[in-house]
Amino acid sequence: MNHPTTQKKILKNKWVLTAAGTVLLLGIALLLLPVATKLYLTKWLLENGADTAVIQKIRINPLSGTIAIKGSTVTLGGNTVLSNADISFHVGMLSLFKKHADIKKAVLEGVTLDVELYEDGRMSFGSYKTTPAAPHTLEEPE
Repeated sequence: MNHPTTQKKILKNKWVLTAAGTVLLLGIALLLLPVATKLYLTKWLLENGADTAVIQKIRINPLSGTIAIKGSTVTLGGNTVLSNADISFHVGMLSLFKKHADIKKAVLEGVTLDVELYEDGRMSFGSYKTTPAAPHTLEEPE
């Protein structure tokens, strides 16, 4: 008696192959997400005024909603703004479905943040500079 094995039927089923491919692609995306985030944050810091930016490790846990940046060092104008800092965030995952992020908890360890206010109204937070505030025009009542 020749009976076709169940294993061969499963491997030929398109739905099983599609599900396995989807799970594999999601797994690869979750593995590459910290690397891409690390490269993007380093690039963003350099574009926003940092002289050097080094991030040693980023950990992302999408199931619990935690993001941790380990060992970040940023220099600005010859001064070290962040030195071997560990920053972690706990984000409310349900709010992400509404395209809104609620940071439930943020922990900053070993962070020295340099804040400077310029005469023209600009502020500098570490390596990020804000634009000056618009002057307020007061209307006189008649």
